Amino acid sequence: RFFVEQKAKNRLIDRARIPIQSMPLDTVPMASDGQMSNSEKTQREMVNRRMEQLGPDHLSTLKGMMKLAMTLKRSQDTEVLQECKNMLQKCTQGFENQDVINTDFGLTAMNSLAQVLEKLGRLEEAEAMYRRTLVERETVLGKHHPDTMITVNNLGLLLEAKKGEAEIGSEADQMYRRALPFTPRDI
Repeated sequence: RFFVEQKAKNRLIDRARIPIQSMPLDTVPMASDGQMSNSEKTQREMVNRRMEQLGPDHLSTLKGMMKLAMTLKRSQDTEVLQECKNMLQKCTQGFENQDVINTDFGLTAMNSLAQVLEKLGRLEEAEAMYRRTLVERETVLGKHHPDTMITVNNLGLLLEAKKGEAEIGSEADQMYRRALPFTPRDI
């Protein structure tokens, strides 16, 4: 069982290595005519229902909103990404208010927010969020946890994108070297 879980984490690290800008368009959750996918429609209905029944700050509402944001973040449309960013900011703030930011879903929301900010070209904000996520993941999960390594790798990619290349000894290079022992060997 450990090896199956480790293999799944390794695939996540592998996927995290793909720069966000090069994400294939076939991963966008929209129909070819620009309409919402069934998944998005269902998730929106669920979030709306939870908001009505439980309130906008209820943990269940925030988790549903985060799931919807995870679907939206695959989009290439700036308006959809902006909506996704707003949702993830609300989720992150809500998780902080309820003192559950240091949980799996709280840390995932932070990392996803950094990814969306990067995709929107807001690199300084993305870097700050990746750094914050990295500190929290190191504290909560440990320096060598696969999720921590995903954030290390994401930060390295962002730093490289900002500087143009990962020169030997640069901070991006240090991030890659830190994540290297935890990446799959068969790539």
